Amino acid sequence: KKSPIPYTFSTCGHSKSVTCAELVLYNSDPAIVRCEENDVFIPPCGHERALKCWKKTRIEERKKSFNCNRERLVKLPRCGHEQTVQCSTADRIEKWVGVSCEEVGVVDEGVSYGLQDYPCNAKASLRRKCGHCMLLPCREAFAKSTSLEACREPVKIVHPSCGHGCKVACHLADHLRSQNIRPPVVTRLIEGDIPAK
Repeated sequence: KKSPIPYTFSTCGHSKSVTCAELVLYNSDPAIVRCEENDVFIPPCGHERALKCWKKTRIEERKKSFNCNRERLVKLPRCGHEQTVQCSTADRIEKWVGVSCEEVGVVDEGVSYGLQDYPCNAKASLRRKCGHCMLLPCREAFAKSTSLEACREPVKIVHPSCGHGCKVACHLADHLRSQNIRPPVVTRLIEGDIPAK
């Protein structure tokens, strides 16, 4: 039989129509019934969300976690690119600890930036120690920043052995310049001249 007195939830103050037997049961053990009223929950991010009252209560009592799935624009702390991410992901990104790029989207060779803050696919320039740059997806640039192969960009140099101008791979140019070899002295001979001894 329907109870003339509704069951009132002690945590939220909402009431529920019940039978007499349910009223006795719920009053003796409130944990077996949940408030199904719709309520507004406002998480720390400020995005309002309609939830069942029992869920809201459990979140507020920290017995259940809440992840806001609304999207917001954030500036990624490692590379500086802007990304639209879920609110709960933005909270995690804001807690990132590591080294940030000095210029937005420019990753320098040899720098250890720390763990990834977010898998960014925007284009980034991976700047080698020699000054040459590679354009890559941002997350790949960070992955390669501490383990690059030798630079193979062609550069013009004066070959130390012969004195001729030539093009070689960048990493070879540094090697050749460091050899400290002097090119031989070239004398111009004209047919008929006798070289001096």
